[in-house]
Amino acid sequence: MMNLLALACVSLSLGAHAAPAPKAVLPEHASDRVVEGRLRGVVDEQRRKREALAAAARAIMAGDAPLKDAVASSPDASKRQMLGRLPGMAAEPFDLCRTLERCAEAPLSLHVDDEVLIPDAMVALARPWIALEKARGAELAFRAEDHGRGVTLERASGPKLSLQVAAVPTGGFDVSLRSDGDAAALFASERAAALR
Repeated sequence: MMNLLALACVSLSLGAHAAPAPKAVLPEHASDRVVEGRLRGVVDEQRRKREALAAAARAIMAGDAPLKDAVASSPDASKRQMLGRLPGMAAEPFDLCRTLERCAEAPLSLHVDDEVLIPDAMVALARPWIALEKARGAELAFRAEDHGRGVTLERASGPKLSLQVAAVPTGGFDVSLRSDGDAAALFASERAAALR
């Protein structure tokens, strides 16, 4: 019980002394790589906050060694081939929607097994919206959310969009795009209008 109380105090103190959420505003003619780089910067800041909290929690609970799945860490060649054919298990799962023309629908969620893949998943989910805003000639900004597990995509107009990360009880993380409305329908209609 004392450890949980100490963990709560550490997490409250980390949150109370956190710097204001960084905001990256992009110029009108920024390249896609620059936009993705700015998003990665905001996500990296969030990762540092999570790591500090996790380190404090591990120190309190005195359990510093993370568990590793031996099967996932060293798959044989046949397993790698099979995984490459399954949806979401390809070697390049984040290489999608590089252009608005080739992005018929925006992905709304991805699952990653390792926390180091969260920034790649967030960039992959944001990429269709980056291309859409670029086609509309609008500025795009990213703002880290205070709780350390999300990034708001600030668009020139339209419903609020945010990228969220949630730990999954069975392992890994779900990275999802959330919206005040139906994000898939919104993307489809705005994409159609931008491509006319």
